[in-house]
Amino acid sequence: MLIIELLSTVFRESFSQRQTPREPEPTMAMEVTESVEAYRDAGAPNGPMAGVYLFSVARASQALHGCRRVVDLGCGPARFLAQVALLNPEIEFLGVDLSDAMLASAAEHLTALGIRNVKLQKGDITDLSFLTSKSFDGVMSTLALHHLPTMKHLRLCFQEVHRILADDGALYLFDLGRPKSLKTILAMAYIHEERQAHAFSVDSERSWRAAFLPEDFRTLAAEALPGRDLECLSTWISPLMMMLKSRDRALDPEKIGKLKAARKNLSSFCRSDLDQLRFFFKRNGLQNDLF
Repeated sequence: MLIIELLSTVFRESFSQRQTPREPEPTMAMEVTESVEAYRDAGAPNGPMAGVYLFSVARASQALHGCRRVVDLGCGPARFLAQVALLNPEIEFLGVDLSDAMLASAAEHLTALGIRNVKLQKGDITDLSFLTSKSFDGVMSTLALHHLPTMKHLRLCFQEVHRILADDGALYLFDLGRPKSLKTILAMAYIHEERQAHAFSVDSERSWRAAFLPEDFRTLAAEALPGRDLECLSTWISPLMMMLKSRDRALDPEKIGKLKAARKNLSSFCRSDLDQLRFFFKRNGLQNDLF
Protein backbone atom coordinates (compact mmCIF):
# COMPACT_ATOMS: atom_id res chain seq x y z
CA MET A 1 0.00 0.00 0.00
CA LEU A 2 1.05 3.59 -0.48
CA ILE A 3 1.22 4.10 3.29
CA ILE A 4 1.84 7.86 3.44
CA GLU A 5 -0.94 8.66 0.98
CA LEU A 6 -3.29 6.26 2.74
CA LEU A 7 -2.53 7.65 6.19
CA SER A 8 -3.12 11.18 4.93
CA THR A 9 -6.49 10.16 3.51
CA VAL A 10 -7.73 8.33 6.59
CA PHE A 11 -6.48 11.03 8.97
CA ARG A 12 -8.60 13.54 7.06
CA GLU A 13 -11.60 11.23 7.16
CA SER A 14 -11.26 10.75 10.93
CA PHE A 15 -12.35 14.36 11.38
CA SER A 16 -15.36 14.00 9.12
CA GLN A 17 -18.76 14.13 10.83
CA ARG A 18 -20.55 12.41 7.97
CA GLN A 19 -20.65 8.68 7.39
CA THR A 20 -20.70 7.32 3.84
CA PRO A 21 -24.14 5.70 3.37
CA ARG A 22 -24.18 1.97 2.90
CA GLU A 23 -24.83 0.81 -0.66
CA PRO A 24 -25.60 -2.92 -0.56
CA GLU A 25 -24.42 -5.16 -3.35
CA PRO A 26 -27.24 -6.24 -5.66
CA THR A 27 -26.92 -9.97 -4.90
CA MET A 28 -25.60 -12.26 -2.20
CA ALA A 29 -24.26 -14.77 -4.74
CA MET A 30 -21.42 -13.88 -7.11
CA GLU A 31 -22.05 -15.68 -10.41
CA VAL A 32 -20.55 -13.36 -13.07
CA THR A 33 -17.63 -15.26 -14.59
CA GLU A 34 -15.32 -12.25 -14.79
CA SER A 35 -15.89 -11.38 -11.12
CA VAL A 36 -15.48 -14.98 -9.96
CA GLU A 37 -12.20 -15.33 -11.86
CA ALA A 38 -10.90 -11.98 -10.60
CA TYR A 39 -11.73 -12.87 -7.01
CA ARG A 40 -10.15 -16.31 -7.43
CA ASP A 41 -6.94 -14.89 -8.90
CA ALA A 42 -6.69 -12.21 -6.21
CA GLY A 43 -6.30 -14.95 -3.61
CA ALA A 44 -3.52 -16.77 -5.50
CA PRO A 45 0.01 -16.86 -4.05
CA ASN A 46 1.29 -13.28 -4.15
CA GLY A 47 -2.00 -12.07 -5.63
CA PRO A 48 -3.30 -8.74 -4.27
CA MET A 49 -5.08 -10.50 -1.38
CA ALA A 50 -2.22 -12.81 -0.36
CA GLY A 51 -1.01 -10.69 2.55
CA VAL A 52 -4.53 -10.09 3.84
CA TYR A 53 -5.33 -13.79 3.64
CA LEU A 54 -2.18 -14.84 5.50
CA PHE A 55 -2.96 -12.33 8.26
CA SER A 56 -6.43 -13.82 8.57
CA VAL A 57 -5.17 -17.41 8.41
CA ALA A 58 -3.05 -16.71 11.49
CA ARG A 59 -5.81 -14.94 13.41
CA ALA A 60 -8.46 -17.54 12.50
CA SER A 61 -6.14 -20.38 13.53
CA GLN A 62 -5.56 -18.72 16.91
CA ALA A 63 -9.29 -18.29 17.53
CA LEU A 64 -10.25 -21.78 16.32
CA HIS A 65 -7.36 -23.82 17.74
CA GLY A 66 -8.66 -27.00 19.35
CA CYS A 67 -11.87 -27.12 17.32
CA ARG A 68 -12.95 -30.34 15.63
CA ARG A 69 -15.63 -29.14 13.16
CA VAL A 70 -15.60 -25.65 11.63
CA VAL A 71 -17.95 -24.11 9.08
CA ASP A 72 -16.74 -21.33 6.76
CA LEU A 73 -19.59 -18.99 5.81
CA GLY A 74 -19.33 -17.54 2.31
CA CYS A 75 -16.25 -19.59 1.43
CA GLY A 76 -16.12 -18.33 -2.18
CA PRO A 77 -13.37 -20.00 -4.28
CA ALA A 78 -11.82 -21.42 -1.06
CA ARG A 79 -8.46 -19.66 -1.40
CA PHE A 80 -8.58 -18.64 2.26
CA LEU A 81 -10.33 -21.83 3.40
CA ALA A 82 -7.68 -23.99 1.75
CA GLN A 83 -4.87 -22.21 3.59
CA VAL A 84 -6.59 -22.63 6.95
CA ALA A 85 -7.33 -26.29 6.23
CA LEU A 86 -3.73 -27.02 5.26
CA LEU A 87 -2.43 -25.40 8.45
CA ASN A 88 -5.02 -27.20 10.59
CA PRO A 89 -5.35 -30.73 9.15
CA GLU A 90 -6.87 -32.02 12.41
CA ILE A 91 -10.02 -29.92 11.84
CA GLU A 92 -12.88 -30.95 9.56
CA PHE A 93 -14.15 -27.94 7.59
CA LEU A 94 -17.41 -27.27 5.77
CA GLY A 95 -17.42 -24.45 3.23
CA VAL A 96 -20.83 -22.91 2.54
CA ASP A 97 -21.56 -20.55 -0.35
CA LEU A 98 -24.63 -19.54 -2.36
CA SER A 99 -22.79 -19.27 -5.68
CA ASP A 100 -22.53 -22.33 -7.92
CA ALA A 101 -19.63 -20.70 -9.78
CA MET A 102 -17.71 -20.06 -6.56
CA LEU A 103 -18.30 -23.60 -5.32
CA ALA A 104 -17.10 -25.05 -8.62
CA SER A 105 -13.93 -22.97 -8.40
CA ALA A 106 -13.50 -24.02 -4.76
CA ALA A 107 -13.87 -27.72 -5.56
CA GLU A 108 -11.30 -27.48 -8.36
CA HIS A 109 -8.83 -25.68 -6.08
CA LEU A 110 -9.21 -28.11 -3.17
CA THR A 111 -8.81 -31.10 -5.47
CA ALA A 112 -5.68 -29.63 -7.06
CA LEU A 113 -4.12 -29.23 -3.61
CA GLY A 114 -5.19 -32.69 -2.47
CA ILE A 115 -7.05 -31.28 0.54
CA ARG A 116 -9.23 -33.93 2.18
CA ASN A 117 -10.47 -32.20 5.34
CA VAL A 118 -12.89 -29.83 3.55
CA LYS A 119 -16.40 -30.45 2.27
CA LEU A 120 -18.50 -27.94 0.33
CA GLN A 121 -22.22 -27.24 0.40
CA LYS A 122 -24.45 -24.74 -1.34
CA GLY A 123 -26.40 -22.68 1.13
CA ASP A 124 -27.65 -19.29 2.27
CA ILE A 125 -25.65 -18.09 5.29
CA THR A 126 -28.77 -16.39 6.67
CA ASP A 127 -30.63 -19.73 6.72
CA LEU A 128 -28.48 -22.66 7.82
CA SER A 129 -31.47 -24.91 8.54
CA PHE A 130 -29.62 -27.76 6.80
CA LEU A 131 -27.18 -27.75 9.74
CA THR A 132 -28.08 -29.16 13.15
CA SER A 133 -28.10 -26.93 16.21
CA LYS A 134 -24.82 -26.89 18.15
CA SER A 135 -23.23 -29.20 15.57
CA PHE A 136 -20.04 -27.14 15.12
CA ASP A 137 -17.47 -26.01 17.65
CA GLY A 138 -16.11 -23.35 15.29
CA VAL A 139 -17.48 -20.82 12.79
CA MET A 140 -15.44 -18.53 10.55
CA SER A 141 -16.05 -16.11 7.71
CA THR A 142 -13.60 -13.92 5.81
CA LEU A 143 -14.54 -11.00 3.56
CA ALA A 144 -18.04 -12.32 2.88
CA LEU A 145 -20.50 -10.69 5.27
CA HIS A 146 -20.60 -7.36 3.42
CA HIS A 147 -22.45 -9.21 0.64
CA LEU A 148 -25.50 -9.43 2.91
CA PRO A 149 -28.04 -6.84 1.70
CA THR A 150 -29.29 -5.41 5.02
CA MET A 151 -28.78 -5.37 8.77
CA LYS A 152 -31.75 -7.75 8.96
CA HIS A 153 -29.81 -10.29 6.92
CA LEU A 154 -26.70 -9.80 9.07
CA ARG A 155 -28.84 -10.33 12.18
CA LEU A 156 -30.24 -13.55 10.72
CA CYS A 157 -26.72 -14.74 9.95
CA PHE A 158 -25.53 -14.02 13.50
CA GLN A 159 -28.59 -15.81 14.91
CA GLU A 160 -27.82 -18.85 12.79
CA VAL A 161 -24.18 -18.76 13.93
CA HIS A 162 -25.36 -18.79 17.55
CA ARG A 163 -27.71 -21.71 16.84
CA ILE A 164 -25.22 -24.02 15.10
CA LEU A 165 -22.28 -23.15 17.38
CA ALA A 166 -21.66 -25.20 20.51
CA ASP A 167 -21.99 -23.31 23.79
CA ASP A 168 -18.21 -23.26 24.22
CA GLY A 169 -17.56 -22.88 20.49
CA ALA A 170 -15.13 -20.46 18.86
CA LEU A 171 -15.82 -17.70 16.33
CA TYR A 172 -13.77 -15.75 13.79
CA LEU A 173 -15.46 -13.21 11.52
CA PHE A 174 -13.27 -10.90 9.41
CA ASP A 175 -14.63 -8.35 6.98
CA LEU A 176 -14.26 -4.94 5.43
CA GLY A 177 -15.39 -1.94 7.45
CA ARG A 178 -17.09 1.01 5.77
CA PRO A 179 -14.92 4.17 5.78
CA LYS A 180 -16.45 7.58 6.39
CA SER A 181 -15.43 9.13 3.11
CA LEU A 182 -15.93 8.11 -0.50
CA LYS A 183 -12.37 9.30 -1.17
CA THR A 184 -11.00 6.63 1.17
CA ILE A 185 -13.17 3.97 -0.46
CA LEU A 186 -11.85 4.86 -3.91
CA ALA A 187 -8.26 5.07 -2.68
CA MET A 188 -8.45 1.61 -1.14
CA ALA A 189 -10.32 -0.02 -4.02
CA TYR A 190 -7.94 1.15 -6.72
CA ILE A 191 -4.64 1.35 -4.81
CA HIS A 192 -3.50 -1.96 -6.38
CA GLU A 193 -5.08 -1.26 -9.77
CA GLU A 194 -1.92 -1.98 -11.75
CA ARG A 195 -1.50 -5.34 -9.99
CA GLN A 196 -5.02 -6.77 -10.19
CA ALA A 197 -7.85 -7.33 -12.64
CA HIS A 198 -10.04 -4.29 -13.24
CA ALA A 199 -13.09 -6.38 -12.31
CA PHE A 200 -11.57 -6.98 -8.87
CA SER A 201 -10.97 -3.25 -8.35
CA VAL A 202 -14.58 -2.49 -9.27
CA ASP A 203 -15.83 -5.25 -6.97
CA SER A 204 -13.60 -3.89 -4.20
CA GLU A 205 -15.18 -0.45 -4.52
CA ARG A 206 -18.66 -1.98 -4.35
CA SER A 207 -17.63 -4.08 -1.38
CA TRP A 208 -16.35 -1.13 0.66
CA ARG A 209 -19.50 0.81 -0.17
CA ALA A 210 -21.55 -2.19 1.03
CA ALA A 211 -19.54 -2.86 4.20
CA PHE A 212 -21.03 -2.66 7.66
CA LEU A 213 -19.60 -0.72 10.60
CA PRO A 214 -17.87 -2.07 13.73
CA GLU A 215 -20.83 -0.71 15.70
CA ASP A 216 -23.13 -2.93 13.63
CA PHE A 217 -21.07 -5.99 14.54
CA ARG A 218 -20.97 -5.03 18.23
CA THR A 219 -24.70 -4.35 18.40
CA LEU A 220 -25.70 -7.59 16.71
CA ALA A 221 -23.13 -9.63 18.62
CA ALA A 222 -24.64 -8.47 21.90
CA GLU A 223 -28.14 -9.16 20.61
CA ALA A 224 -27.72 -12.40 18.64
CA LEU A 225 -24.61 -13.98 20.22
CA PRO A 226 -25.33 -13.60 23.95
CA GLY A 227 -23.05 -15.14 26.54
CA ARG A 228 -20.03 -15.51 24.24
CA ASP A 229 -16.70 -13.94 25.14
CA LEU A 230 -15.94 -12.03 21.95
CA GLU A 231 -13.64 -9.21 20.88
CA CYS A 232 -14.65 -6.71 18.20
CA LEU A 233 -11.66 -4.86 16.75
CA SER A 234 -10.98 -2.71 13.72
CA THR A 235 -7.97 -1.04 12.13
CA TRP A 236 -6.61 2.10 13.76
CA ILE A 237 -7.88 5.52 12.61
CA SER A 238 -10.36 4.13 10.09
CA PRO A 239 -12.25 0.79 10.18
CA LEU A 240 -10.94 -0.41 6.82
CA MET A 241 -10.92 -3.95 8.21
CA MET A 242 -12.65 -5.37 11.27
CA MET A 243 -12.99 -8.65 13.11
CA LEU A 244 -15.31 -10.24 15.64
CA LYS A 245 -13.60 -13.18 17.29
CA SER A 246 -13.23 -15.45 20.27
CA ARG A 247 -10.24 -15.03 22.55
CA ASP A 248 -6.96 -16.31 21.16
CA ARG A 249 -5.73 -19.81 21.96
CA ALA A 250 -2.06 -20.80 21.96
CA LEU A 251 -0.89 -22.35 18.70
CA ASP A 252 1.61 -25.19 18.39
CA PRO A 253 5.19 -24.02 17.67
CA GLU A 254 5.14 -26.00 14.41
CA LYS A 255 2.17 -24.01 13.10
CA ILE A 256 3.76 -20.73 14.16
CA GLY A 257 6.89 -21.73 12.25
CA LYS A 258 4.84 -22.44 9.12
CA LEU A 259 3.13 -19.06 9.35
CA LYS A 260 6.45 -17.24 9.69
CA ALA A 261 7.85 -19.17 6.74
CA ALA A 262 4.77 -18.28 4.67
CA ARG A 263 5.33 -14.59 5.47
CA LYS A 264 8.93 -14.81 4.26
CA ASN A 265 7.74 -16.42 1.01
CA LEU A 266 5.40 -13.54 0.20
CA SER A 267 6.52 -10.95 -2.30
CA SER A 268 7.75 -7.74 -0.67
CA PHE A 269 4.56 -6.05 -1.84
CA CYS A 270 2.26 -8.60 -0.18
CA ARG A 271 4.45 -8.77 2.91
CA SER A 272 4.02 -5.02 3.25
CA ASP A 273 0.23 -5.42 3.17
CA LEU A 274 0.41 -8.08 5.88
CA ASP A 275 2.69 -6.00 8.10
CA GLN A 276 0.52 -2.92 7.75
CA LEU A 277 -2.52 -4.91 8.86
CA ARG A 278 -0.56 -6.14 11.86
CA PHE A 279 0.42 -2.55 12.69
CA PHE A 280 -3.05 -1.01 12.30
CA PHE A 281 -4.80 -3.73 14.31
CA LYS A 282 -2.13 -3.69 17.02
CA ARG A 283 -2.60 0.06 17.45
CA ASN A 284 -6.26 -0.66 18.21
CA GLY A 285 -5.52 -3.33 20.80
CA LEU A 286 -5.03 -6.62 18.94
CA GLN A 287 -2.52 -8.80 20.80
CA ASN A 288 -0.65 -12.08 20.32
CA ASP A 289 0.93 -11.35 16.95
CA LEU A 290 2.50 -14.56 15.64
CA PHE A 291 4.73 -13.10 12.95
